[in-house]
Amino acid sequence: MSPKVSEEHRMMMQEKILAASMTLFSRKGFHETSMDDIVKESGFSKGAIYGYFKSKEDLFFELQKRSATLSLNELKSMVSQEEAAIAKLERAADLVFASMCEVSDEVCRMDLEFQLASSRMPNMRTEFKKQQMVIITLLSDIITEGIEAGEFRKDLDADNIAAILVSTIGGLSNLLVTTGMSLDWDKIKSALVSTVRYGIMR
Repeated sequence: MSPKVSEEHRMMMQEKILAASMTLFSRKGFHETSMDDIVKESGFSKGAIYGYFKSKEDLFFELQKRSATLSLNELKSMVSQEEAAIAKLERAADLVFASMCEVSDEVCRMDLEFQLASSRMPNMRTEFKKQQMVIITLLSDIITEGIEAGEFRKDLDADNIAAILVSTIGGLSNLLVTTGMSLDWDKIKSALVSTVRYGIMR
């Protein structure tokens, strides 16, 4: 077997293990999921799984980093565009709410599980804080840009507003998971954008 095929096979195995783990973590939670559960769900032996991941925590951590990296890359690409600050914030809202409409309940449950784990696992808490600060900084930079350009009010605290926006989006996602409510994301996005626009514009 050529090295290329071998690497493709390795990646395929890894993806199957991660997919099985995500299904279990979202369904049962991190602490209630055992390696034996992952063995059964994935169809691989425990030895095969340990050949790719050192522990259940390692699997969980990899899933969280992948989720965060995808979101951060999309946001970074968005804020690099040359346009008005308010337009960037509105496109960020489009990006976030589009993902909320498209993602499965499994993904939303995993996001909540990541947050819960970050309060109990020091390494997860450190990584989660770092990722959240990147997002807050990105939004804060946009707001600061708008202030300096004369789009937004001069008395705004960019960091605190960015933190509020991130917390609001996270809270909406958690509301969906914990209550099972059927939410009209278009109306919620419109209300949030209007509130932000009229609250920060000059």
